[in-house]
Amino acid sequence: MLKHFFKHKVLFRCDAADIPEIGTGHLYRCLTIARLLKKKFRLKNKDIAFLVKSKNHYKKSLKILSF
Repeated sequence: MLKHFFKHKVLFRCDAADIPEIGTGHLYRCLTIARLLKKKFRLKNKDIAFLVKSKNHYKKSLKILSF
């Protein structure tokens, strides 16, 4: 079942900001999980994407923090 799932991209939906109410912890935890998925399932950077809220809209980013 997991093998079939990883034929598709993995999408992380996370926020990060330089204000205390939001912070960057969620983003860093998602990056850690993404790195583990890459290693365990031999995923490539192009297989993992991040959806990040910016102001009042969302941006899709394929590269975050040199991921």
